[in-house]
Amino acid sequence: MADEGASEGLDAESRLELLLATYPEQLADLYAQKSETFRTAFLHAHDGNDKEALAAFDRVDNSERDELYFFERGSLLVRTQKAAAGRRDLEKAAVANGPFFPALESLVMLDRAEKKLDAAEKRLQGMLDLGINPGYCHGELAALYATRGLADKSLAHCERAIASGSAAPEIRVLLASLLEQQGDLEGAERQLGALSGSGCSGSANIALAEFWLRHDKSVAKALEAFKGACRKEPGNPYWVFRIAQAYLALGWKKEGLPMLKTVVDHPELDPHYGEEARLLLDSCTK
Repeated sequence: MADEGASEGLDAESRLELLLATYPEQLADLYAQKSETFRTAFLHAHDGNDKEALAAFDRVDNSERDELYFFERGSLLVRTQKAAAGRRDLEKAAVANGPFFPALESLVMLDRAEKKLDAAEKRLQGMLDLGINPGYCHGELAALYATRGLADKSLAHCERAIASGSAAPEIRVLLASLLEQQGDLEGAERQLGALSGSGCSGSANIALAEFWLRHDKSVAKALEAFKGACRKEPGNPYWVFRIAQAYLALGWKKEGLPMLKTVVDHPELDPHYGEEARLLLDSCTK
């Protein structure tokens, strides 16, 4: 969706143009050719005017109720807690004019949200059989198998997703995690190093920095990455915790202990990390 602040005060045509600028060109052209009634419903839906959007979709002529119509109305119904009706629309959208990827993607998300993992797996395998976006399908299957604890299958689909051209960073992070669990630390580090934010200048992305910290490697570089994140989110106690950990890993107790004490009982720090901080503090003060 376009930024609401940026679209405030624009007329309908300008708002539509702003929205469609974020869509693939071919898909945007299809939306631009729709009737004024459909475009009104579309804009209401994306503006969060749910009641008005549903009323406008009801006024769309039957001859125009194609994959775009069922996709947009189905997405709106799901968002407004009418999942069963939304699913029916999305299923229609998926096959109304041949396979329609946005609807298929939404159905996979809905399957997973409703814990229908067998249905999601079957849908993704069917998409693969038709050659629909292999990078996406393998990535979703990797995440699904990871949820089920099937590490070998998950790893294989991570590799296939990357080989198919998937640039989703979460796929490399998942693959790195699986490799790390198997003891392939070099492979894990290589995958994390391929993420954006890791360059020849010595900068590191957070996932790589946390890997280094876990394995007491390049901790000074990890520390700089955490400091950079803290500068962007100065009120986030998580970065203070990571900085304190890095200081202590470097043997700098004078710098690390005071910071660690500030986050042990911080109300905004996830309890898991709060407990980790408490155990670390205990070990450093014995």
